[in-house]
Amino acid sequence: MCIHVRVGACLALAAVFCYGQRCELVSKEDDSLNKRVGPPVIHGAPFEVPAMVWKFVSSVAPEAVEVRYQWQWIQHPYPEHPFGAWVTSGETVECQEPSLDLIIPARTVQPRGWYQGKYTKLPWSKPKFHQVEFVIAWERNCRQTVLLSPRMLSRFRDHDAVLKRSCGAPEEIHFIRRKN
Repeated sequence: MCIHVRVGACLALAAVFCYGQRCELVSKEDDSLNKRVGPPVIHGAPFEVPAMVWKFVSSVAPEAVEVRYQWQWIQHPYPEHPFGAWVTSGETVECQEPSLDLIIPARTVQPRGWYQGKYTKLPWSKPKFHQVEFVIAWERNCRQTVLLSPRMLSRFRDHDAVLKRSCGAPEEIHFIRRKN
């Protein structure tokens, strides 16, 4: 099955199926999934989010994991801001039946917006990637939220992340370099 595919990609694919994880796109802010929004009219530079390998330190696996890929764009008009304001939009991928070892596949995020006018003429005002919000639901009243900046995401290119279960306490992520 994996003869024509690189060995690393094959192992990652096998690991996903081995752990029984299903990660599916559940919401997307554009007209493909959300007809109310309509088609975007302006695009920013695509951002490559690397595959993320998570190892959770807990006695039980999480119930669900949501990964929210977020970008910002200028919305105009915007109440109380005559020149418009940066607002956050995103796409959400949900992983059902995650285990204590979770692999989130790599994803290309295309920042986009629904206003193109005089306030988007400058290069710094185009839609731009913002962050990944990683939400882990452990049980009914226990959730963890980790915000991953582009700089932190770059560590996933050659590291695995270890996250200890903590409900309400500050999250501490430890990165362990992958062995080649």
